[in-house]
Amino acid sequence: MLVLTVYLSMLETEEEQDKLETVYNRYYASMRSTARRYVGQYSMDEDIVHEAILTVIENLDMVDLSKEWSAKSFVCTITANKAKDWLKHEKKFQVTEVENTVMYDEDIEHMPLEMVLNMEGYYRLIRCIHELGETYHDVCMLRYVSELRVCDIATVLNLHQKTVSARLSRANRILKEKIVNEKIVEGKV
Repeated sequence: MLVLTVYLSMLETEEEQDKLETVYNRYYASMRSTARRYVGQYSMDEDIVHEAILTVIENLDMVDLSKEWSAKSFVCTITANKAKDWLKHEKKFQVTEVENTVMYDEDIEHMPLEMVLNMEGYYRLIRCIHELGETYHDVCMLRYVSELRVCDIATVLNLHQKTVSARLSRANRILKEKIVNEKIVEGKV
């Protein structure tokens, strides 16, 4: 808890502190798991999560705790990007796309049936996003799962807004094609 106290001391208002404490308590384990999947080292995953939490603090206003999956996707995407940055910097490993656990580690057995049915299309979208290359994956996760605006995605990924817009536009075409082809294969069209 000492580490959390240090993070909380970086924030000015009690509201921000409460929000960060909630993020930390809910998602710290998922963030560590995300980092570990990329770097495979217990010692480094803590450092990566530390860097990710600092980025979350800078962008705390973008975290919507009322949307559980959106908030989790947001912090885990930041963590994945910090892990990729570390890998690129260390040049020890080739960065490859790994399965994102943000959407698949939830226990849906206890959800109401209508929520599960509504999630079917959402999961189809997430599956198609996971099939995208690294260039499009992160912008799509932040746009469609975390529901961020283009300018916010640009800030989080340290890209120009035009780059984010172009990637989203290309990704939309690819996603539409994938979803239509998936429906044709399943015989739903």
